[in-house]
Amino acid sequence: MAKNVKLNTKKKFEADGRFYINGGFFHRYKVTRVTNVVLMVLQVISLAATAVFALCLGVLGSLSMMAEGNDWAITTISGYIQTALVLWLVSSVVYVIGTLVLFLGFSRIAAGIHTAALVMSLVMYYLFRLAGTTANIDTAGPAALYMPCVFIAVITIAITLIVNIPLWLDEKAEKDAEVAPSILAEDKEE
Repeated sequence: MAKNVKLNTKKKFEADGRFYINGGFFHRYKVTRVTNVVLMVLQVISLAATAVFALCLGVLGSLSMMAEGNDWAITTISGYIQTALVLWLVSSVVYVIGTLVLFLGFSRIAAGIHTAALVMSLVMYYLFRLAGTTANIDTAGPAALYMPCVFIAVITIAITLIVNIPLWLDEKAEKDAEVAPSILAEDKEE
């Protein structure tokens, strides 16, 4: 029964061994053997960084700092700190979700998710710095825990580029090949 199911996507298998399914925004692509090793290394680094910085330090660190809460009892900065801690927890979860999406093969979606988490990390950094300058305290300690998550977003964007640049070049070559014969045909008719 499953043999009769037709996917709503375009499938293509090229002679050099590349196979991809193109369905609009959801795009899975398995690259050639040459870049496969590089992608595997980057994915292992991404998985390790996500496990350490997003799961362990991000989720557990933000929850423990929320439970502690006594270090920043000054009312003028407590709003900044609490907002930054909640943002830290949310961005850590978003980094984990983005890594799972990356391992499912949807590199463009994962890059978008990790870019959103990167923006959250930068806003969080701003909130911690704003709270530190308001109360003249050092808030650089948490920055050492959540700013390495930026590295996860950089790795995901690199994986997306490595995966999609050959595809974009192939699509451009196909479009150029379609245009060239039509120009020659019009010249012959005149």
